[in-house]
Amino acid sequence: MGLANYLRTWLEEYVEGKLRKNTTRTYRYVVERHAIPYFGNIDLKDLKPLMYQKFINDKLESGLSTETAKRIHNTMNQAYKRAVINNYIEKNPCEGVKIVRREVKQLKYLEPEFVTPFLQEAYRRSNIYGLFFECLFESGLRKGEAASIQWSKINWKEETISIDQTLDFQPDEDDELFGDTKSYSSERVIKIRKSYMMKL
Repeated sequence: MGLANYLRTWLEEYVEGKLRKNTTRTYRYVVERHAIPYFGNIDLKDLKPLMYQKFINDKLESGLSTETAKRIHNTMNQAYKRAVINNYIEKNPCEGVKIVRREVKQLKYLEPEFVTPFLQEAYRRSNIYGLFFECLFESGLRKGEAASIQWSKINWKEETISIDQTLDFQPDEDDELFGDTKSYSSERVIKIRKSYMMKL
């Protein structure tokens, strides 16, 4: 069985409609944009540990982050685990791979003294901009989580907001505009200060 054919079959039979949309999208992206273009038409059984390690190393050397390399590895590892379970191959060539942590550039944060002028400018442009960015500062939400907030998720009495979805800024289809949070633990209820609740 060709690797490309197997990976697409695996997506169809074990991933699509069975895992969260964000996970499905990630797996599909890895298969179509990384694995198949790199390995081409090799057979499923012909992928060896050394070849796979070189694949991961090449991805890191191309400038991808360690986290992206881990997502690529997780996808391939899951696919090959299933291949072993289905008796297509005897061993998983993805096991034991080394993902060397690349040096991460230090993140630059907005200094506290710039928060107020930033928000003033955001509100000057529009109330929506102001409320959105102030929500990020107030809550620590991811931008997709903040953009997905609906009135029904706000508890005015308790001054809380329930987070159980995220907005995809680049959905494949209209019905995928709202999706699941990054993980199950991301579903939560957050407390918001009265001053911001009044602005809402």
